[in-house]
Amino acid sequence: MFESGLLTSVQASLLAKYVPKPNWAATWRVSILGSCLPRGSAMDRKMLVRHLAQAERHVAAGEHHLERQRRVVAKRLREGFDDREAMNLLMEFERLQAMHVADRDRLRQELGP
Repeated sequence: MFESGLLTSVQASLLAKYVPKPNWAATWRVSILGSCLPRGSAMDRKMLVRHLAQAERHVAAGEHHLERQRRVVAKRLREGFDDREAMNLLMEFERLQAMHVADRDRLRQELGP
């Protein structure tokens, strides 16, 4: 990437501009929902509680979507229709549900007892 192991002045300025400072990474947390707050603050915990509630709603809604799509797939199979599109959508819902569950579990762990 860099010629002969030395940085040009342009490359060095780009690295300085785009590589985060170690202190910043240690002090601030960027959640997957896009907010930045100091670790351990009361507001941080309050925000995590709100995000957990939202994640719980996503998991519950995802279960409803999965149940409905499973019924659609079963009906298409029973009636002899092509079920590929319905099956692909079901697999996408399952993938998304796994992400919602993982996010919820991460938030639960982060909040602790």
